[in-house]
Amino acid sequence: MFDTLSIKELRLLIRELREHHSIKGSSKMKKFELAAALSERFTLHNGNLYLKTDTRSAKEVPAKAPKKPRKRKENDLKREIYNYLSGLSTEKIDETPDRELRAAFKTLSGVDPPKAVFKTIVEQVLTAREA
Repeated sequence: MFDTLSIKELRLLIRELREHHSIKGSSKMKKFELAAALSERFTLHNGNLYLKTDTRSAKEVPAKAPKKPRKRKENDLKREIYNYLSGLSTEKIDETPDRELRAAFKTLSGVDPPKAVFKTIVEQVLTAREA
């Protein structure tokens, strides 16, 4: 399969596929050695080149950076609190102490908001409803 390619084409192919193999010393290999190394790692099927298996060691495989969990921003938290309070009736907000509203929000969302932030947003919701 790779025997029909010239040495120049084989080296170009190895250079293009560098991230998918661990063929060392390819610049010094002869044509039959390059063809054997490529056919050991790749297969040609319907005109497409496929990697048989990843033969590189764990050191040679580029490590992907682990995804960092997205930190909850203060604005997101304020928006969630505002949406929660907007869903409640004005009477419920007026009659229920802020401590209980905060505890209910914490149970619902799993987030314990700061007291001052929660109180400020309660006042904003009530002020917005009065206007």
